[in-house]
Amino acid sequence: MKFSIITVCLNAVNTIEECINSVLNQDYSDVEYIVMDGGSTDGTYETLLKYKDRIHCLCSEKDAGLYDALNKGIQKSKGDVIAILHSDDLFVSKTIISEYANAFKLYQTDGVYADVRYINPNLKQLYVNRILFTCRCKTGNN
Repeated sequence: MKFSIITVCLNAVNTIEECINSVLNQDYSDVEYIVMDGGSTDGTYETLLKYKDRIHCLCSEKDAGLYDALNKGIQKSKGDVIAILHSDDLFVSKTIISEYANAFKLYQTDGVYADVRYINPNLKQLYVNRILFTCRCKTGNN
């Protein structure tokens, strides 16, 4: 099962590197990483270039906003599963994608999400929303 991870950013120099490393350090190997930069002017793009050999698709161009950039990233994706990781977010464990892959197989489901931790810039955890949710999408005319 191939995962396409999409990160959209604009002027995110303070958070983008930690986000990138949380994707690139995953223990799951079948990952395509797509980064859509909206034309950053704060050094974000220069940070992205340090990882260009490990990012499968790096695009820096003006867009019509977050959802336009996400849609462009989705169009470029080739994965079986698409995940969105915003530029100020990160995977807190190196096994997150493996855990998602296992959940897809175990529950034979179409969607999975889990454990969202909200942390302020001083690294104080505000709260954890502990859930494992899976959903099965209907197909056909129903």
